[in-house]
Amino acid sequence: MRALPCLSRFGLLLPLAALLFLLACGQNQDAPSEIRIGLIAGTSGERFREGRQALEAARFAVDAVNRAGGVDVGGRKLPVKLVFKDSRFSPETAADMFRELVTREGVVAVVGPIASREALAVAPVAAALRVPVFTPVPAEELVANDWAIHIVATDEAVGRAVARYLAAKGPVRAAVLAASAEAHALAQAAAFAAEVEQSGGTLTGRLDYPGGTRDFGPALEALLAGRPAVLFAPNPTKEAILAANQARSQGFSGVLAGGDAWQAQEVARLPAFAGAVFVDHWGPERVGAASERFAREYAAAGQEPTELAALTVDACRLLFAGLTHAGRVDPAALRQAVVDMPAMEGVTGVLDYHDNTRPLKGVFLVVVGPDGRLTRTEVAPE
Repeated sequence: MRALPCLSRFGLLLPLAALLFLLACGQNQDAPSEIRIGLIAGTSGERFREGRQALEAARFAVDAVNRAGGVDVGGRKLPVKLVFKDSRFSPETAADMFRELVTREGVVAVVGPIASREALAVAPVAAALRVPVFTPVPAEELVANDWAIHIVATDEAVGRAVARYLAAKGPVRAAVLAASAEAHALAQAAAFAAEVEQSGGTLTGRLDYPGGTRDFGPALEALLAGRPAVLFAPNPTKEAILAANQARSQGFSGVLAGGDAWQAQEVARLPAFAGAVFVDHWGPERVGAASERFAREYAAAGQEPTELAALTVDACRLLFAGLTHAGRVDPAALRQAVVDMPAMEGVTGVLDYHDNTRPLKGVFLVVVGPDGRLTRTEVAPE
């Protein structure tokens, strides 16, 4: 007879245990044990060094936040897990990698890619899946995509900044040589040409060359026949170097100008680029607590502090700050938090978003001295 009360109590405990289990499951779904973020960069192919710079910088940012206990999300510190995918600098591969990161790896956001062609392929996928992509690419075509969170000024701002700098010394006679396979090169070329003409200068010619070009002789011969004082080539570094050397060999003694695709360390050491002007988004001499600390700590970690590394670190830190502001690990909440939260002092400058995913941000104009030294001047946002 005494067993009946025990059975009765056991019968009451079963539903209670089931309820507690279900509640625990629900809490685990709302409160993940880690934050998974993706990184897409090309670490193989011709531009593998750029991809490796982005990868090392992302690891640096993730390691730093994890050493501090993780990202504060809703009062809980969560560790960050970085999931990397090599795009091999292929737009199709980059788009596939983004889908895989979201659907299989469960990332809350993706940093990269670092090439404009890949970023343009990834952005529509990000919008369709409603997962933000933090991009260091200034592509004008991404401006209307609210799931592409920009870290830099747009292509239009880059092209116009170079033209205005040159026009400040008087009307400009300029020719343009642009890579047709690079969206950023075409957009920056168009903005540069428009600003030259609006400021009273003359566009003496423009040629867009196909991908894979190595012999720029015929194109340069046609462009230099117009006797330009400036040759604007907003193209990838390797192609810009080939074109610059060939232009000099044909007797061009004017100013070489570029957008933001040139690698400062590469062009500065070449005699052909003496006096050249271009744009970048960070330099190790930049004044500011966040910039100086990054340069110091990154070098102490055994890595060279570069522009791309600085931009990648800013992308990661902005992502972390957005999660803290959102208070939950959710892609849509993260995107909205970046738009709504106060301005953040980044390594590359202030990241300030006003009701959209594009920051009000300036650029750095870089002039290469005759001795290869770089002089950077920060230009305020328009």
